[in-house]
Amino acid sequence: MCIRDRVSTQSTGDSCNTAMFSVIRKLQGRTDPPPTQPKGYVENNKHIAKFASENNVADTHPSVVTLGFGRNSFPKLRRLLDAPEVDVELASGTVSFTSYIPEDTQSHPDFPEGSQERADLVNVIRQKTLYTLIELLHDPVNVSLTVADGIVGSLNDRCQDTNECIREYSVIALGMVAEQHLGLQELYAQGSVGVLCRLMDDPDHVTRCNVFLSLLKICHTAAGVESVLAEDASFEQIVEKCRWDDVEIKNLALELLYAILKIQPAISAQRSVMAIKAMGALLEEMEAPLRQWSCNNLMVLTISTEGKQIAIAENVVPLLS
Repeated sequence: MCIRDRVSTQSTGDSCNTAMFSVIRKLQGRTDPPPTQPKGYVENNKHIAKFASENNVADTHPSVVTLGFGRNSFPKLRRLLDAPEVDVELASGTVSFTSYIPEDTQSHPDFPEGSQERADLVNVIRQKTLYTLIELLHDPVNVSLTVADGIVGSLNDRCQDTNECIREYSVIALGMVAEQHLGLQELYAQGSVGVLCRLMDDPDHVTRCNVFLSLLKICHTAAGVESVLAEDASFEQIVEKCRWDDVEIKNLALELLYAILKIQPAISAQRSVMAIKAMGALLEEMEAPLRQWSCNNLMVLTISTEGKQIAIAENVVPLLS
């Protein structure tokens, strides 16, 4: 189609639309003059700012926009975890309208420094980033990309975040990284085991559960058990959680203790006394899974002669009968 035909087709369409609206106005009995659309450079820009930019430039609130990532987007994932303020600035109305389009603050809110709205948007961006990272880590290939782009260090930092959801997702991601040998070596190098051990007292229940699940994945190997035991007071804290937490955490802590003792049963006498005392107290619990895990741990703890003597001295043997 040549240019002349396009122009004629467009003019024909405009005339048809004009005629259609004239008929509708006549049927409605309207005698007032029809409104005219102002034309010109300034008027067109105002029209774009009012209508077109509402759906094309930015959403009414950037937190409802789903962030999409691909396999090669791990540098972007790290940037959003470490410095999401850049995307906050891009989502702000003062930055979205930097060209000839005027600013429309009603459709594109600002996120000033230090405001609660800005903090909430930063949390949302990080939560979506972590959720996407978790989805990508289901593919073992992406674990190597996570290690190569240094995201494990960013996850360690996010484990100290004040937002409970961010801490929970970060712990889950570290646990998924620990499922692969390359990722496990990176956790050792970045000190992630110590970060997880310090989160065993996290105030959020779901985060604590995921901490123990992640440590269970780490303790499947002898090196993982050694790294957990090397952390200051980690063994004592696990035994404490077996005794004084809710039922779900108790079960996970008992399972973690069993995983450690299976690989490294030779522990100090002081730790043996503490663990055997706690297991003996748990034998009187009402929940059957707690009593079962306590028996499993006692079986490992009493392999040595010293362990048997401690169990007899602490009156644990009558509880088993």
